[in-house]
Amino acid sequence: MQKASKHLTAVYCDDVREEIDGKVTLVGVYNNVCFLDSFPATVPRIVVMVRVVAPSEEPFQAIGLKAWLGESLVADVPVSGAKEVSENLLKQVEDSIESVPAELKHCGPGKIVFMTTFLVFAQLQVDRPCALRVSAID
Repeated sequence: MQKASKHLTAVYCDDVREEIDGKVTLVGVYNNVCFLDSFPATVPRIVVMVRVVAPSEEPFQAIGLKAWLGESLVADVPVSGAKEVSENLLKQVEDSIESVPAELKHCGPGKIVFMTTFLVFAQLQVDRPCALRVSAID
């Protein structure tokens, strides 16, 4: 069995809604790019669903999420303290292994931990063509 690696997945969309049954609905998911007609432009709202995954034997001690629009830092969200992360943010994957990326499915239940959160940007000012990107620092 191959060892799982730490990684991040980001899904960009117009909105997110939490349903009564605990499910999350992503509205207006972008397929690789978001085209704007002209610059400068204002994006009324964009949501980034961020999922950070790690092997259970290498859990996160602290996580810092950062988002950049081009070269400008637009979000810096630190989450520190092993106790807080392990008890409040990470969930042990046991019976829903289908919800993680394909490269981790071979690891089997109970072998990975993950954290999912949402970054919400309102009235995002975009001056020129660029990328909105997210990273996690462990």
